[in-house]
Parts: sequence; structure tokens; C-alpha cells
Amino acid sequence: MLPKTFNNKTVAIFGLGIEGIDLLNYLYNEGANIKLYDQKSNDNIQSILDQFNKKQVEVYFGNVTESSIKDVQYAFVSQGIPLNSQQLELIYKNNIPVASMTSLFFERCTAPIIGITGTSGKTTTTALVRSMLEQSNFDYVVGGNIGIGMLGLIKDITHDTKVIMELSHTQLQLVTSSPYIGCLTNVTPNHLDQFSWDEYIALKEKITTNQNNKEFFVVNFDDSISMQIAEKSKAKLVYFSMNQELEFGAYLNNEGFLISKIDGNERKIIHKDELKIRGNHNISNALAAIAISGILGIDSEDSKSGIASFKGVEHRLESICKINDIEYINDSIATTPDRTMTGIESINNPIVLLLGGQDKNLNFKKLEQVINQKCRVVIIFGASRKKILQELSNISVKIIQKTNLKDATIEASNEVRSGESILLSPGCASFDEFKNFAERGEKFKEYINEFLDRKGLSNE
Repeated sequence: MLPKTFNNKTVAIFGLGIEGIDLLNYLYNEGANIKLYDQKSNDNIQSILDQFNKKQVEVYFGNVTESSIKDVQYAFVSQGIPLNSQQLELIYKNNIPVASMTSLFFERCTAPIIGITGTSGKTTTTALVRSMLEQSNFDYVVGGNIGIGMLGLIKDITHDTKVIMELSHTQLQLVTSSPYIGCLTNVTPNHLDQFSWDEYIALKEKITTNQNNKEFFVVNFDDSISMQIAEKSKAKLVYFSMNQELEFGAYLNNEGFLISKIDGNERKIIHKDELKIRGNHNISNALAAIAISGILGIDSEDSKSGIASFKGVEHRLESICKINDIEYINDSIATTPDRTMTGIESINNPIVLLLGGQDKNLNFKKLEQVINQKCRVVIIFGASRKKILQELSNISVKIIQKTNLKDATIEASNEVRSGESILLSPGCASFDEFKNFAERGEKFKEYINEFLDRKGLSNE
């Protein structure tokens, strides 16, 4: 349990990204004495620090020392810093309590929280719920893992506000409570370069660990690991399913309608063919959002309007352009083979696939069948290309190796034929070339546009 105020308390903040800056602003305004720790300085950090009283904020770059943590009473860790980081050794040694932006927000938020997590689909589900709320008369805020710090939103929250949070596995590490409505979209292997499979599942399970029987847990009925987690939950279970008609939840019926059945009444929300987002996985995401909207009491027409108007989230099967009957698709968010499989299955045309990046200790063997069925060419690139080549030993399609994404994109653009799609769905992290998947996606779009400009082709 954190104190009710940090006034005159000395706190350490590790990491000066979105969460670190959110913590800095919030704790500074509460009167805390703050010590900031980051690996290295840069111009952006310095410009931010210029806004604060240097007597109240101290900054340390590089290694943490005993003298620098003297008097620290609480430590806050941004989600990008592993809890076993060498930076935190002295914090643990001195028995300083460790918390996070998320755990502090959970304690301070006066409204019920709707927390959405999962290996994939959490951003799209969060955005779909937001789109539904935009159609309604409800007051709401949205933030979390979508790049919006939550503490800065507290001033806008009343008890009636709908608080929607996307939550990553690392944001759940230090929480000691669970949301009023927890949603788990799915659990598939990911981040196995940082955690064991059991550890990763346990982190996702924290979305419901501390729920009670008056709260709700929205669960993917079609996902085996999610259902195993649901068996241990104390909350009211609300399922969503593509394959099973449910007595309580949201499901796809045999006529292709997305159905809400939360209060005992069956409501047709929207037909799957009316969705602007492609792929069965996005029908599943829409069902998760419908289940949440039913619990929140969003009107069926508002739910339908929110889904029907939703065009998707950037870098998630994003159609960049279609020229000469060739579609260019950016699915840079696909940082696991499972997500790549979903992306491939969502495309109807023959595919020239871009696959590669930094390995996360995941298995690419599972892609062989879907690649043989739906791809004509696979171009592998980046730091993991040799591993991918070894694991895709049974594919029968043309395979090409390139050093980096730019060369791979140019090669794909030269290889593709009319009636086909170029799909960037890398199945890997981006850190061998880029700071994150979003930068990789932006660069891919830039490389495509440069290629088309050189060919004298315009974006339709």
C-alpha cells in the first residue's frame, strides 16, 4: 500500500519514457522530492527537466550508487525496465518499496477501471471500446499501454467516468489489485527472451488475480490458456467466442452476426461483413469489445456505430496503398510467429511476405503450413534471418535473404506481381534496427513510397 500523499517524501523514478514523465509530473505536483535515473542523457530529457525546480528534482545518468539512493523512500519503475535490472540491485538491497505508474494509478483512481490485456488484440479492443464510448453519452478516459500516461488523467476522472486502460504484461508486474472489468483477449507465446512461458502466463493472469465476485472478467472462450486462467478467477465470467453460442457474453452466430447477450436478452449488434477491419482475429476483438460495452451499459446502436466506423489501428494490417492491383500492407505490430500467422490468414491474395527482425526465442516452424498455402515468396531479413531460414526448412515457396528491412522492401517490390499483396508481418521484435514496432512500420511505409516515386507510380 502506497502513502496517501508523497508530499516531502523522497522517491526514485527509473526510466524517463512516457511512464517516467507521467510519474514525474504527478509526484512533483504532489510535493515529492524526486530522484530520476536513466541510462543516458539526451536533448529531449534535458528539455523536459528544464521545466522543474532543480531543488526538488535531481537527475542521475548511468549506474546507480549507494550515495545516489540515500534517503530514497519509494522507487517507481517504468515498464520498459526489467525488474531484475542491475539498476535496481541497490533498491532491493536497501529494502526500498518498488511500485509503478500502473500500481499507483490503481490505488488513486476513484472510478472503476476497465483493464484490457492479452498477447494480441488488446490495442484494437481498447480502441473499439473507445469508439463505442465516443458514440455514447458516457464520460470516459483512455490510456495505458497505448502511449498515454494515466496519472495525468486523474484530475479529469469522477466516480462516473469510464476508465479504459490497455495493460501490457510488464504493466501488470507490480499491481496489487485488479480492474473492475478485466479483459483477456488471448495468451500465446511471447517475450520468451525475457520470461519463461509459465512466468508470462502468470503475468497475464494478474488481470484477474485480485478480482472479487462483484467484478467482471471478460475471457476468450476460444483460447485454451485464457480459459485455464478463467477457472481460477473469482469474478463473474463473461465469455466471447467466434465458435460457440453463449448463454452469457458475446458471440458470432451462424448467420454472421455479432451477438451481445449480457442481460439475458439477445441483441444483434452488427454483421461481420460490415466491419472495416479485416481478419477473423478482428471479429474476435470486436466481440471482446461488445462484451465490455454490454457490461458498461452502452446502447446497442452506439455499439454498432462505434464498430462500423472503426477503421483499425496503425501498423495492424494497415493497408498503405493499392497500385496496379498490388496491395501494400503494414502489420509491423506482428512481433511473434502467432501474430504473423494471423496476418497471413487475413489476406486473400497471394502474398510476398517480409519476415524478420530481432528474435524473441520463439519458434517459426509453425508458419510452414500457412506460408506454403498462402505465400508465393518469403523475404527474410534482420538479425534473426539465419534462425528463421533453419526453422523454415520445409517450405516450398521461394525464399530470399536480405540484411535489413529497406533492402527487403525493395526486393519485395521488385518480386511482387499484379493481384498479389506485399505483407510486412515480421514475427520478430524490431530492436535490431528500430526503437520499436511503430518506427519500423513508419520506415516500411517510407521505403514503399520511395520505391513507388522512383517508378513514377502514385498512391491511389
